[in-house]
Amino acid sequence: QYPRVRALALRAFYELDAAVIYQAFPNLQYLELTAPRELDEIEDVRVENRQRTIDSLLPSLQYLCGSVNTLYALGSLLRVKKLEVDYISSRQECLTRLRSVITESHPSQVILQVGYYEWNAQFSVTTTSELLPDESASDITHLVLDMSVKALRGSSAELVVRPPAHPLQRTHAEVAYR
Repeated sequence: QYPRVRALALRAFYELDAAVIYQAFPNLQYLELTAPRELDEIEDVRVENRQRTIDSLLPSLQYLCGSVNTLYALGSLLRVKKLEVDYISSRQECLTRLRSVITESHPSQVILQVGYYEWNAQFSVTTTSELLPDESASDITHLVLDMSVKALRGSSAELVVRPPAHPLQRTHAEVAYR
C-alpha cells in the first residue's frame, strides 16, 4: 500500500482492475486513467469493477480525469468534485458512456475535451446537447468545453444555446476553441 500518495496518473493503461488501484492507493485525491484506444470487452471490465469495488471506494477522491472509455470501464460510483474527460467522439456509444460517467460521479465541475481524437471526424454542435445528461446537469456549476474547431460542424453560438428551462443556464460555462 501507498497511503501517502495523493495523486496518481496511469497513462496508456489497459489492464484496469479498480480494486487493485483503490487498495494500493487508498488516499488518492487525484486519479487520472487514460487508454486512448478501445478497451477489449469494456462492458465485462465495467461489470467486474462494479462488483469488486463496492466496499473499497476512495472517500478522499476529488478530481477524476481520463479517457471516456477508461472512466466508463472503471465502473465505480465515485463521487468527485471535478471530472475531466477526453477522447470524446461523436459516436452514440461514446456519448452514452460519457453521460453514464457524469451521472455516476456527480461532479460540480466538468471539463470535456471533444473532437480531437477521431481522424477526419466531425462533431456536430447539435450533438453537444447530448454531452450532459439532464438529470445531473443541475449539479454542474462549472463547465468547460474544449472543442477542436477542425471537428466542429455548425456555429459556435449554437453550442451554448439551450432551451430556457435547462439548468445549465445557471452555470459558469467556458468554451475553448482550438
